[in-house]
Amino acid sequence: MKIKQKCNSDYHTIVYFYKYNNPSVEQESKQRFFSNLLGNIKTTQQDNVMLIPIAADNNIPSVNLLIEKYGINELPMILIDEEIKITDVKIIDDVEKYLD
Repeated sequence: MKIKQKCNSDYHTIVYFYKYNNPSVEQESKQRFFSNLLGNIKTTQQDNVMLIPIAADNNIPSVNLLIEKYGINELPMILIDEEIKITDVKIIDDVEKYLD
């Protein structure tokens, strides 16, 4: 994300925060859906998107700083361009509308 700022690039960053350790059945299902959806977006918008998947529950200090900085309080969560938080997605357009 800092490289994007320093290089004044125009691609979108999508950070995907997910629960790695013992997700509930509901979380696991939602995460699988989010993962497939984001994979499709990355495939169709290759140069327009930087996709960064992050396991948010491993107690890694650098990840914990990101979680605190961006107020990530629910998993899974998609963070677009360091501003837009998405926790509920029905169709791919729910995410792609922020990438135009």
